[in-house]
Amino acid sequence: MAGAGVFEGDVVAIKRNHAPEHGDLVAARIDDAVELRRFRSAGDGSVLAPEPGRRTTGTTPRRVRADADNVTMIGVEIASTTTARSRKRREREMVRARKDAERGLGIE
Repeated sequence: MAGAGVFEGDVVAIKRNHAPEHGDLVAARIDDAVELRRFRSAGDGSVLAPEPGRRTTGTTPRRVRADADNVTMIGVEIASTTTARSRKRREREMVRARKDAERGLGIE
């Protein structure tokens, strides 16, 4: 959920059984995995969408209908915080991305 500012190792507080509104970040069980998704209201129903730039981890990378049989809504994000471990991981990823970008531009 890097697109939402939530990285692996971050702590997310979820308000259980809270009805989501368009644009909320929600926790949902999709198949057998718990995932954070963006709740999107649409004219023909609601969907749970992954954030842009999201890395898949073998879970469902596509949009899913919020009322699908394999989806159980858990709750809505009310807060998130970065742990020291995730901050270090984020810094390593930023250095790696910068180096990759420099290589792509021919800068050494």
